[in-house]
Amino acid sequence: VAAENVTLNNVLPGMFHTAAVQDQFTATALRNGTSYEVEVDRFVEAFQIPARRFGEPRDVGSLVAWLCSEHASYITGQSIVVDGGATRSTFEQVRSGVEDLQADLAEAADQTGDQARETYRDLLAKAEDLRRQADAATGQAEAEARGAWESV
Repeated sequence: VAAENVTLNNVLPGMFHTAAVQDQFTATALRNGTSYEVEVDRFVEAFQIPARRFGEPRDVGSLVAWLCSEHASYITGQSIVVDGGATRSTFEQVRSGVEDLQADLAEAADQTGDQARETYRDLLAKAEDLRRQADAATGQAEAEARGAWESV
């Protein structure tokens, strides 16, 4: 569809102040003897939302409006998470794993003999796990793009 000047993207919102969320958290606040704001703060803390708040409808609305504009005409086949940073992508997890592996390698540099060989085998296994995670993430991204394409 891109060849026909049609873009197709997914917007994946996290927690936003909406009427449904207002009803749900107000009901919880009534049960707990608190307020809507206190319950939102508890949720934000429990789910470790880095932005430390729920989104406002304009946060996602602005993105959707931009995606529909000529300014985003070259963006297609993307899944864009709008959740205040709460979602850690698989690629981010792989990057973190690579950093851990690098730290393990630096530590292993001081080892000798059997200890070094055992550490080397462990590091090879970790590297293989990271490769599998990266392959899975790539496959998932490709499947999402194919699914979006086929739904058109």
